[in-house]
Amino acid sequence: MFSWSNIKESYFSSGGLGEFLKIAVPVIISSYVVAVQIFTDRVFLSMYSQVSYAASIPAGLCNSTLEYLFLFTIAYVDVFIAQYYGKKEYRSIGPAVWQSIYLAIAAAAIILAFVPFSEKIFINIGHATDIAVEEVKYFKTLCYGAFFPIAATAFSGFYSGRGKTYVTLLVSLCGVTFNIILDYCLIFGRFSFPELGITGAAWASNISYILMFFIYLFLVVSKKMPILTKQGILNLI
Repeated sequence: MFSWSNIKESYFSSGGLGEFLKIAVPVIISSYVVAVQIFTDRVFLSMYSQVSYAASIPAGLCNSTLEYLFLFTIAYVDVFIAQYYGKKEYRSIGPAVWQSIYLAIAAAAIILAFVPFSEKIFINIGHATDIAVEEVKYFKTLCYGAFFPIAATAFSGFYSGRGKTYVTLLVSLCGVTFNIILDYCLIFGRFSFPELGITGAAWASNISYILMFFIYLFLVVSKKMPILTKQGILNLI
């Protein structure tokens, strides 16, 4: 029967809507943060050059296709971590996270293998030469930084799997804020930065993910946080 007491009980009970939203909302916002980052890149590039803007879409999609094949596989690490954390098998969490880091290294190596073929890929698509040249620049640069978004996803699973999704949200917000600032500086050459155009947009994305990766790395080895090791987790709080 529909009543306020039933809604209240459903919301505040263990495993209820309130607990669900507490974990889910930061994840939902984090996914939008990634969309904002992509949107910002496109907006700045459209202001810089229509050729660069046109090139960023197919080149970005090509890079994303390669990355997401591994990224979404690695994202499943939070499922294993949630299981181990719930069963209090803390020593199984560390190896799960580090195995995903090893997979990120392998994924980055595979993606980098496409770099020598980037000219043939985009020139044979049939796009105009000036667009194809920009596509190659964008694709190559994004491939150079492929390890960091994939590895950051592995470390984010360490927190989301334990229900600490607010950590992943805060790190994502730091990354997208830094990306927006770097986009402006590197695309247009502001504040004594070189004017790199579409290459600057790609480096802005790479550097923002590098920042996110090292924030996660700092958190997991900080003395004030759980210490993640290959053997498991020490000092878990």
